[in-house]
Amino acid sequence: MGDQKVTSGCGGDLQGATGIAYAAVRNYGMFGDTAGFLSADPNSTSEEYNAAVDLEVKRILEESKERVTKLIQSKEKELRDLSKNLYWFDYLDAEEMEQILKGKKLKKEKVREWEGPKYLIGF
Repeated sequence: MGDQKVTSGCGGDLQGATGIAYAAVRNYGMFGDTAGFLSADPNSTSEEYNAAVDLEVKRILEESKERVTKLIQSKEKELRDLSKNLYWFDYLDAEEMEQILKGKKLKKEKVREWEGPKYLIGF
């Protein structure tokens, strides 16, 4: 785990996001101002073009990370409440999650008791 607290468990997600960003830039021309409206294989384009695509993909991923970080931080209480209840009950259906998000307590038997914030490592 590095200084950003990113683990190898998210490697597949990062790889997938990177692939989508490359496809958006290189295959679908969705970011035409920087890389141009050219659908091309990286082996058939110049180093300069490939570098421009790389920079655009990096920008997309960095902006996405910032948006997600802000979203998660803005929903910290809700995420903690859901985490605690998931710990207590092992599973939650959509209706139960809605109740928790509305501040209501669930009326079902707990499978364990909450033992404090030490179980929220990474939050």
